[in-house]
Amino acid sequence: PPQPQGKKLNLSTKPLKSFNWTKLPPAKVKETVWGDLDDADIHKKLEGEGYKEFEDLFAAKETKVKDKDKEGSTDSLTTKEISFLDSKKSQNVNIMLKAIKLDAKTVKKALFEVDTDTLSHSVLTELLKSTPTDEDLAQLQQYSGADVENLASAERFLYEVSEIDRYEAKLKAMYFKTSFGEYEDDAEALIAWLKGATDDVVSSKKFKELLKVILALGNYMNAGQRGGAYGFKLNSILKMIDTKSTVQNRKHTLLHYLTDLLDKKFPDVVGFQQELSHVEDGAKVTIPQIRTCLISIRDNLKELKTLLDNLDKDAEKAATSKPPPSPTKSSSSRSPSPTKGTTQDKFRIEMGRFHDIAAEKYSSLDERFKAAEKEYEKVVVIYGEDPKTTTPEEFFGIFWKFCQAFTQAKIDNETAVLKAIEAEKKEAALRDREEKRRKKREAEPSSKKGPGDQDQGGLDDLISAIRTGKAFGSGDGPGSGGGATSDMKARNRRSQIRDSNSLSAMSLNEEVEREVKEKSSNLALAAVTKLKERASNEALKDAAAAGSTSPKKESASKRLSAEMGKDVSKRTSMEMRTESGSIRRRESIGKKDKPEGGGGSIRRRESIGKKEKSDASLKRRESIGKAGGKVKERTSMEMLREVMGG
Repeated sequence: PPQPQGKKLNLSTKPLKSFNWTKLPPAKVKETVWGDLDDADIHKKLEGEGYKEFEDLFAAKETKVKDKDKEGSTDSLTTKEISFLDSKKSQNVNIMLKAIKLDAKTVKKALFEVDTDTLSHSVLTELLKSTPTDEDLAQLQQYSGADVENLASAERFLYEVSEIDRYEAKLKAMYFKTSFGEYEDDAEALIAWLKGATDDVVSSKKFKELLKVILALGNYMNAGQRGGAYGFKLNSILKMIDTKSTVQNRKHTLLHYLTDLLDKKFPDVVGFQQELSHVEDGAKVTIPQIRTCLISIRDNLKELKTLLDNLDKDAEKAATSKPPPSPTKSSSSRSPSPTKGTTQDKFRIEMGRFHDIAAEKYSSLDERFKAAEKEYEKVVVIYGEDPKTTTPEEFFGIFWKFCQAFTQAKIDNETAVLKAIEAEKKEAALRDREEKRRKKREAEPSSKKGPGDQDQGGLDDLISAIRTGKAFGSGDGPGSGGGATSDMKARNRRSQIRDSNSLSAMSLNEEVEREVKEKSSNLALAAVTKLKERASNEALKDAAAAGSTSPKKESASKRLSAEMGKDVSKRTSMEMRTESGSIRRRESIGKKDKPEGGGGSIRRRESIGKKEKSDASLKRRESIGKAGGKVKERTSMEMLREVMGG
């Protein structure tokens, strides 16, 4: 653009270092303080010596003189690289050169030949980021000849590519050529998705029948003003899952009911999802997205057409500016130079052919899009929606979401049925096990057991009862064993005593004493039986040993007698402790059976109970001691005879 006040460029007589400022656009200068400032007077004052000193101080080329040698050698000069770009842009250009790994000559050749292998899409992207600006071109015009060799790498690359006619426009044209396939594929896919989804919704008969079923259910459920509907908004079908039923312990909604209803009553509607197979893709489409893609193709085609027209004009100007051919040579007035004309013609031919193909494809895509958009607007109106406010993403999204929810509801119902079947199987198995246990108990009554089994079981139960202290308790535990009959008699007698409320504490203590004697006798017999078995086993082991003598038998008999005495004493002391607890329980029972009104009778009975308790304890100890001694003596003699006899 023309500079304000006709300012001149390239005022210096030699290349200088650059001052990295940011110029104001000429149109904005008048609105600022710069509109009243003019630097013409400054230039007049500094002309001559003033600017000469300035050029020496800020010259782009530094001169350094070396000392002359003895043979009178000439001065040698060393130079520095010339750099006028700001540091950030210079760095970006150098980074780009390292990334593409191409020099300016290779770029120029590939551009003239439309070589998309060398100038790929990614390389063209980087080159377009580092094209020279108008300011860069103005500064580059100051250098020529030997000065070009001293330019820094970034400045030298820009200088060389600036020699290419319409460099940036050609880069953009090739970039569009490498990008057109992507533009075309995107537009093709979006238009196909829009048309496919529209055709599915228009042609699906099963979905229309499904809407009839939903309309009937809604009118049946809704009373008053909400009922009696002839239709409903399409997005209402997504709210069916929010209407919950009364089914417990599982998720069950109106949509779950609908899936079962279709299977039972409307099998022709089942499988409507297959008729809406393209609505998922249709839900990804936006009309502005298709328009943006087509607009990008259209704008790039316009720019390419403009470039081709300009190249044609440049070729015409070049042809008319050349001198007429010599009479000895036949040539056309528009024939370009052999080198430059050949490369320019190749670019023009290749890009012109691409333009024609791309323009034809664009026209086809545009026509198909307009037809698909028109059909889409029709189907939106058919379903009671507004095409101006309803996007394909929203409209087809309703169909897609409903299909997903319907499928999930069907899966939920099938899962619930399987769980119910599994639960029924478990209950049936549990009932079968209980029935088998009952039959087994009925088939094996306790009366069928042999006498040997009863004796052995009774002994084991008695030993267990003695160890746990239940032998002198209520007698109804699992370890009562062989003493179950006597325990039952004792309970019956105690029950009779409590019911009659007439027996005195003396009678109760006598009864307890008789019970203790019976249990002591049973206990002693059981202990003797067990010890006899142990002694017999011990004697057999001693007799089997080689060289056994009578002293060993006597030692064995003494050891057995001592062991039997310890065992009887241990069992006797346990019996006494257990009986003491039994007597205390009897006293408690006696106190509960006393009448409420007899205070004096209660005290007399308590004193009698204490006395009788003491007497009973003494008698019990005496009887137990005598019984224990007799049992010990008799058992020792019997065991000794058995051992000696063996």
